Amino acid sequence: MKQSVKRRQPSQDRAQKTQLLIFETAAKLLEQEGLEGFNTNRLAQASGFGVGTIYQYFADKRAILLALAQHEQGRAMQEVRRLLMTDLAHLQSEDEFPRVRAIVRAILHTFSSRQRAHKILIDLALNADRYDQPDNAVMALSALLTSAVVTGKDGSALTLTEIDAFVLTQAVIGSVRAAVVRDGRMLKRPQFEDALVGLITGFVRARRERV
Repeated sequence: MKQSVKRRQPSQDRAQKTQLLIFETAAKLLEQEGLEGFNTNRLAQASGFGVGTIYQYFADKRAILLALAQHEQGRAMQEVRRLLMTDLAHLQSEDEFPRVRAIVRAILHTFSSRQRAHKILIDLALNADRYDQPDNAVMALSALLTSAVVTGKDGSALTLTEIDAFVLTQAVIGSVRAAVVRDGRMLKRPQFEDALVGLITGFVRARRERV
């Protein structure tokens, strides 16, 4: 059965701030108390809003958590979008494709903070009855990579096809999520970052040489 994540979309600045505060409080509660200590009454108490206000935006506890997962993914995608538009000279990287490491770090930073909360959200998403719906994080990042020109320090450029971008995104996001579930400490290891950078760089290099 399909379920609406939110009962309404905020239509004004105050409503948007309210929703953001609910998300922030929900993430802190998950990190500090786990799923067992999370419910709408506890969220209302911690956020300073009444339970009625919470239900104006979300149908139930599950809807809050699914919306929070989408919100966290959205934060990472915003940073990736910014990096794709950043001048290469400002990145100060020795990598063949400077934006690649910056993007990897942005994704790792998102998932490495509040690891307990992100593990709960990932587990929820994997177990949710959402098999007929696309993975928002994968689809968003794939769309960004499809529309962006991947530029190397030597000035070479390549636009990934939709399929290439999707496969590459699945590999990266899948690896990061697996690390969160298996051992979150892996996300802060330089070797893990290097492995992801190497994965993307090798893929892009192979596609560039094929063209």
